[in-house]
Amino acid sequence: MDEQSVELTGSLAIRPKGTKKMIIYSQNDSTVYNIPDRAEYSYSGFIWLNKKDSLLCVENIETSRRVPIKSNVVLLDNKGTIIRNITLMEKGEFIQKVFPSPHDNYLFITFMKNENKKVSDIFTAPISAFVIGFKDNELIRYSNNISPRINFDINESPWSPDETKIVYSIIPKQAPIVIGEKQDKGKEINPGIYIYDFSENKHTKILDAGHNAVWSPMGRDIAYINNNSIYLYNTLDKTTKILYNGDGGKIELIHWTSEGKYLLVIEVKHRSHFDISINESFVNVVSGEIIHIQEPKFGLNNFTWKGSIKIID
Repeated sequence: MDEQSVELTGSLAIRPKGTKKMIIYSQNDSTVYNIPDRAEYSYSGFIWLNKKDSLLCVENIETSRRVPIKSNVVLLDNKGTIIRNITLMEKGEFIQKVFPSPHDNYLFITFMKNENKKVSDIFTAPISAFVIGFKDNELIRYSNNISPRINFDINESPWSPDETKIVYSIIPKQAPIVIGEKQDKGKEINPGIYIYDFSENKHTKILDAGHNAVWSPMGRDIAYINNNSIYLYNTLDKTTKILYNGDGGKIELIHWTSEGKYLLVIEVKHRSHFDISINESFVNVVSGEIIHIQEPKFGLNNFTWKGSIKIID
């Protein structure tokens, strides 16, 4: 199919790699803001609230070797100003990511404990998680030692639309060796895609392989990547079907549009070490139609987006 011009709708925030800038796009306009600049802090994991144009992010205090000391979740307005501290972790607890539920009633927060303050612990320490109420910060559920951090995979749109479950993956991956440190073996893993029902505090494995699992806003389907193809898992009849086989590159990311009609697909082709091309497409999950984007919008930058597309004739 020929490339087409596509206009993004909704709210998009992009943090270009290696910068302390945040670009906020709304309709046809874009504004560049500085992210909070505090010498001892770093900021990551930016994600939109679903019902308001405010951003959540993770605020970390780290040592000079980037070993975490303390973490917090903060709420930013759409100009990058901190307007609320959500939760302050205990010393030695390092927040990985935060995900608001579809109606912003809850936050799912993943974190790890780094009690030994070793660099290798950043990879091998187990990920735990908790669910809190967004309005009152009340702790609702806590789940301990889900998986070593290096093997734990969770992405924007993990929540079921009814706000009761979260999808995530455990992937087979080896932690890098840190010179001068004794490497812990870490917890044995059982790779696959899982659903966490926090009302019952129960983790259920639904598939033996896959990663980048994301839950459709429509509720039925979970999209995921396996063997460089995109699949849909039907949560009602527990069947899978292939949606997209790729276009010759490595599929790096998938992301639902807000109405659940399309999946954004970002693929990277490596012709050589210095020659990399990025292809961005939208796949219609009903018809299978593939819309190749004329001008890439996302690249390999960190971004958070809630919106859809308009096809320009």
